[in-house]
Amino acid sequence: MNTRIGIELSKVWAGFRGAMGFKSAAGVMGGFVALGVFWAQTAVSQSAGGRKTVLEQLQEMRETNRKLLERQGETLKKLEELEKQASQLKFMTKRG
Repeated sequence: MNTRIGIELSKVWAGFRGAMGFKSAAGVMGGFVALGVFWAQTAVSQSAGGRKTVLEQLQEMRETNRKLLERQGETLKKLEELEKQASQLKFMTKRG
């Protein structure tokens, strides 16, 4: 691996790890595996004339993950509201 790319990847990974809140060794190892696969795919795409740098691709992945987490948060809120309504309905049917 090119030293410059390795340093760039380690900086990006450190920021990504902090942003994603990896605390366990398993989470970090899974992230390293994903990063390795991503790097291999990037190397192939760059050799095939890809124009985006690894950093740009990682930033795009980070943004995609952020959007996914937002959608999951919204879904969780909806599910919690449905659960609350269901418990209220259950209470009302027992009362009546």
